[in-house]
Amino acid sequence: MQSKKAMMTIEVLIALVIIFLAIVMNTTAVKFFNMTYAKKDQYINFYTTALSIKDNIASEICYQNMKIEGQLNNFTYQATCTLNNEIPNFLKAADIDEVSGHTGPYMMQLFYVSLELKNKNFIKSLTYYITKAKKIK
Repeated sequence: MQSKKAMMTIEVLIALVIIFLAIVMNTTAVKFFNMTYAKKDQYINFYTTALSIKDNIASEICYQNMKIEGQLNNFTYQATCTLNNEIPNFLKAADIDEVSGHTGPYMMQLFYVSLELKNKNFIKSLTYYITKAKKIK
């Protein structure tokens, strides 16, 4: 009789350990899911902000002041635009294999853009190139 009680006590203890482990694993999974969900929202905000700033850079700073700073969507940003290369465009005279022609009415410019976004402890840097055509006077 006593061995049956001991066996039942061991079974109850094993069941309690299994339930405890299931609760701990479930809590850990929920915490991980919430952390991943928060990071997803942060990256969505980051890329939305970066694309908005990229449009602003493409339209103005590469020709004007070459550097902008500001705040958008709770991100503080700093962008610099550096002229990397500048060559006149080339118009081909005819569809023949030899190189002949003249320079066109535009100056092709290649800009290197560096963009840094900060939000609390989240800092991300992006770099890319922009090509612009400037009319030669």
